Amino acid sequence: MRYSADQIGSLLARLDTHPASALETETLEFKEWSREWEHGESGRRKFYRMLAEYAVCFANHRGGALVLGVKERVKGRAQAITGCGVYNLHELRARVYDLTDPHILVEAEEVFLAYVRQYGAITNRITRELLGVSSFQASRILKRLTTEGKLCKEGTYKNAAYRLP
Repeated sequence: MRYSADQIGSLLARLDTHPASALETETLEFKEWSREWEHGESGRRKFYRMLAEYAVCFANHRGGALVLGVKERVKGRAQAITGCGVYNLHELRARVYDLTDPHILVEAEEVFLAYVRQYGAITNRITRELLGVSSFQASRILKRLTTEGKLCKEGTYKNAAYRLP
């Protein structure tokens, strides 16, 4: 089963009243981001092996979605959504493909950026509402995505909007 960005967004909104583990199904899994995956080649290998294992499990079933950056046993979006550290979507897809036999092509998408693609722009306020985070956390997320070249900032302060480059 393929989940759209809107469906994932709706599920993330339910984190206000349910822990992620209560929302998991045979085709949906939440996983907290581990800083270990960002440090050194051994950390990255663990990360890609874990992703490949999920890809095989989902492929042997009806497909599915792994949502990274969400604590499984915590209620409240602000506390449950931790976000993800440094990663490269192209490398993620390639490594899962290389680690599986027969090879599995995975779809990987940043739910947050899918919103920007659909609506053209995002603001700090919308980021707070979408992710259930504080203004400070939303600013950090938007700044990181701008620094990584995934978003471009237009305007200043309260009038700032972020668009795809």
